[in-house]
Amino acid sequence: MASTWSAIAQPTDLIASNFATGETNWFAIAENRIVNRASLPISDPNLQVVDIYDYDRDGRSDLLWNDRRDNSLYFSTNGQRIHLHTLNDLNWQIQRIGDFDRDHDRDILWRNQSTGQIALWQLNGMQTESGQILATVDRGWKIADVQDYDNDGDLDLLWRHDRSGENVFWQMNGAMIERGFAIASVPDPTWKMIGSGDFNGDQKFDLFWRHERSGQIVIWQMNGMSIEQGTSLSIAVDSSWQVKGIHDYNQDGTDDILWQHVQSGMIQYWEMERSQPQRSTFPTTFNNWQIQSFKQSEFTAKIPTYNPNSGYGIVNAGIAVAAAIGQAPFAQVQNTSWAVDMMNVPEVWARGYTGQGITIAVIDSGIDLTHSDLRSNLWTNSREIAGNGIDDDRNGFVDDIHGWNFSLNNNDVSPSSAHGTAVSGIITAARNNFGITGVAYNSNLMPIRVTNAQDNWNGNLANAIRYAVDNGAKVINLSLWWADSPQLRDALAYAASRNVITVTAALNEGSSQPSYPARYATQFGIVVGAVDRDRRFSPFSNRSGADPQMRYVLAPGRDIETTIPGNTYQSGWWGTSMATPYISGVVALMLSANPNLTHDQVRQILIESTTDAIV
Repeated sequence: MASTWSAIAQPTDLIASNFATGETNWFAIAENRIVNRASLPISDPNLQVVDIYDYDRDGRSDLLWNDRRDNSLYFSTNGQRIHLHTLNDLNWQIQRIGDFDRDHDRDILWRNQSTGQIALWQLNGMQTESGQILATVDRGWKIADVQDYDNDGDLDLLWRHDRSGENVFWQMNGAMIERGFAIASVPDPTWKMIGSGDFNGDQKFDLFWRHERSGQIVIWQMNGMSIEQGTSLSIAVDSSWQVKGIHDYNQDGTDDILWQHVQSGMIQYWEMERSQPQRSTFPTTFNNWQIQSFKQSEFTAKIPTYNPNSGYGIVNAGIAVAAAIGQAPFAQVQNTSWAVDMMNVPEVWARGYTGQGITIAVIDSGIDLTHSDLRSNLWTNSREIAGNGIDDDRNGFVDDIHGWNFSLNNNDVSPSSAHGTAVSGIITAARNNFGITGVAYNSNLMPIRVTNAQDNWNGNLANAIRYAVDNGAKVINLSLWWADSPQLRDALAYAASRNVITVTAALNEGSSQPSYPARYATQFGIVVGAVDRDRRFSPFSNRSGADPQMRYVLAPGRDIETTIPGNTYQSGWWGTSMATPYISGVVALMLSANPNLTHDQVRQILIESTTDAIV
């Protein structure tokens, strides 16, 4: 196999990353087999290949990279790196790459996820010739596909509205919108338009639909931009299989569908005959390889999508923990309860990651230290002798056996309200065949109280954060609001500098952005909003805001059952305070799998593990 690339990449070629080594390869495919393979020089996880094409027309394929930190684009060509442009604004995301103006040069179609603007960069080789805003479109509309549907030499756009289910074509004339018109609506948002291809050999593009829950497949046979016939296939495909490519892989005149199993890496393609699939196994194993891209002329960059209401979406623990150790997403297991199922937490437990060795500080109203679901996981300061009135470990706190009260300045962390006990149970309730089971049920719970006897939240939060960091906490749960101050910001920065992850509630005011201290999640830690059991974004949640640097994710935050004082349980809890401990638990699972993760790595992995909520 070749170690460098020298041929022209074809639409059938694949880019894949190895789970075990982190290596990224380009695979040249012909007649359903690998005919060449090149190792791509990727060492920085923030860099992503978004296209392989002969941009400078020298007979060799060049790489187009995207740096996700500042939205820079670079070319790699003949051993050189050439800077194309830096946007800085991460709201702009690549939608498609193709020849929109019929000059045989690639162009880049962008979408601003905050404003809804659509922009086109027209390239001349490796330089930007011009850039223009084509239109501003409501953010509910998403580009579902780009093809030359009417066979006039121009790439056309197919839009789908993610709430109403409307579908609209933009018929293009070069880089100009000639007209737009609607086709049949599909109101059920769980039907997703996966891609398009000529599945019946009539040299016209057909649309490939898949139902997210049932796996049912439907093909719309198109006549240009009109629906000629809809065909429901008898095969329902399990959600662990993902479409990775649509192309004529076996070169028989009709497009085939390439699938990859997300856990095993197994490859399978469907040979299509008159829009009916004939299953056939790909004759090359892709174990440990995750396919990233296909049909580069229509490639959508796989960058986490940010929504100014719901942020990056609902965290998938099975993906996040697998990514933490460089593995494929974990295989699905039998359901347990709806909240942990939504986040794929049982898949992580099945691999043996349960939060062991990780201490989570819950800075709140105190907890019930005698609760049967919590007492076995309490953090204990082993350097302190209980009850002797001496600061044995010389950390400035006398007899802090199980944490500290930063309101009353003593070691009383018993609850002033049920809030802290409820939060703690979601994180670390024991798996003991009664009550509930916490997300990280083998982690250690460090209680830190910031309330007085009247349940007034008046303790020194900045000092409480520093105490947690200095005494070994790796995760800090902050299901609270607090007034901003330089001391608070410095404490959050201190935690981040020590690779301690602060997880903070967005709060429940229905505002356009998180409250403090969650608002600091543009720099430090994670902020959490809430969804219900139907994956709907909860209207009480403060929104994520316009800045995609805000590391805002979602977790269950309605109809929650959890622990309360008095060694009992209560259902019906709601709020971002309840969503936040789910994410704290997932972070503990990640760190129990890989204790060497940095603050920045945890934040990035979490947003890359997300799936969309219904907003």
